[in-house]
Amino acid sequence: MPKLSKESSRLSTGSSVSLIPAQSTNLATLSSKAAHHGPLYRMCRDTGILSSMLYLLPNIFLPFGTKDPSDELYMHPPNTAAMFILVFVTILQGLLAILAIPAFIVLPGLLIAVLLLLGNALIVLICSPIQGPTDVTPSEDTLAQLDQDFPHERWFFLNGCCVSGPALQGNINRLALTFGRPIRGVHNRTYGLIGDLTECVIQRAFGYYTKETRYAYEYVKAYCADPDVDKVVLIAHSQGGIMASNILDQLFADLGQDEISKLEVYTFGNAADHFSNPLRRGGGAGTPTDKRRRVIPHIEHYANSDDLVTRWGVLYSVQNLVDNRFCGQVFVHQGASGHMLNQHYLSVMFPLPGQEPTKQEGVDAVPFLEQTVSVDENIQKRRWDAAEKQKGIMRTESMNIFNVLKEVNGSRGTSPTRTGTGHLLKGVEGRINIVQSPPEVEEDEDEGHQVTGKTVRELSRLWRYMGGGGPDAS
Repeated sequence: MPKLSKESSRLSTGSSVSLIPAQSTNLATLSSKAAHHGPLYRMCRDTGILSSMLYLLPNIFLPFGTKDPSDELYMHPPNTAAMFILVFVTILQGLLAILAIPAFIVLPGLLIAVLLLLGNALIVLICSPIQGPTDVTPSEDTLAQLDQDFPHERWFFLNGCCVSGPALQGNINRLALTFGRPIRGVHNRTYGLIGDLTECVIQRAFGYYTKETRYAYEYVKAYCADPDVDKVVLIAHSQGGIMASNILDQLFADLGQDEISKLEVYTFGNAADHFSNPLRRGGGAGTPTDKRRRVIPHIEHYANSDDLVTRWGVLYSVQNLVDNRFCGQVFVHQGASGHMLNQHYLSVMFPLPGQEPTKQEGVDAVPFLEQTVSVDENIQKRRWDAAEKQKGIMRTESMNIFNVLKEVNGSRGTSPTRTGTGHLLKGVEGRINIVQSPPEVEEDEDEGHQVTGKTVRELSRLWRYMGGGGPDAS
């Protein structure tokens, strides 16, 4: 099973932050893997890749110790009770999975189905005490600390795996205080580590919209369609990145570009395997109408390089699958571990106003925002090579069928109905150098900028919202 590229995962620079630039806008040279492989193949692939990375499982919780009561691993009663239940459920799921193997061999099918239903019902029952309400907003104490209400903005949050109701409330409160805005969340409920990871695989492979995804979609769609709303900010963590990816795919089908262009998307520890963002003509007032730009103007991903979920999600998708569509620039905190939103991402990258950022020992010499980024040029080169190859294939596919048959068979007399698509494309890769590539598409503004010598603070848009600020303010 392929593993994360070592050249991409650890750059030979003094900086602990690398930047994977947003993908170029070469015409149709990239697409999600759903366009090339069936769901069963993708499910097996995702399961195999995830299994090969399980050695990173402890890194989800490391560093563990904290003195901040708002952190997920702070040992106070709500967190301790939730952790105990999640550990117990995960162990129980592992035992049930082991017992299921001989059961499938010796027991009749109907009895197996009954036992599976009973097992799932037991898991749901055990996890019920730690589930929170579906709709979550900041606590009254948190709202009282916000100076403005930003009536024309809507902020929405999608949580990830193994997040209890109290933990989600802590995430919502922390995000509201960090960015100085009220924020709404939908509780993506947890059913133990194995249950949540299984759900992630199913969501990615089959494009499955969970109940929480459908609920959240209605909120985001309503925000984008509301003429009184000027900006919609979607923040996603972990499995919430898969939910966000599904929501975007549906929005592109249901809304126009003017409504969707209100969106900005920011993710942490993203578990998704694709992130779409179509091209459109025109870039607003004062820009050429024939220039191509992305429908969603700003997408940023933040990832700890040694976090299991990001290694399986965003990092694998952009570093190993270079012909896969994954839009947005990626800030990679090299050598950093931990998957908890408050404790391992926000505290390090976007600390509360007046608080010093957390530094991981042996990783950070200076705060995250002040570090000079190093651009991952290896990925840029591999992307370019993959795009050139795909453009050659596309050019051959788009040729008149009689011309293709003439080139393949050396004769125009062969009937086009006798030859399938697979035969038409046989050997195309070897002839790429003799076919004409489609015309280049102008790069997006964010994709063409120079980043050499710049810090995370200079390149990140999200940080400008901290403390109630705004990137668009004069």
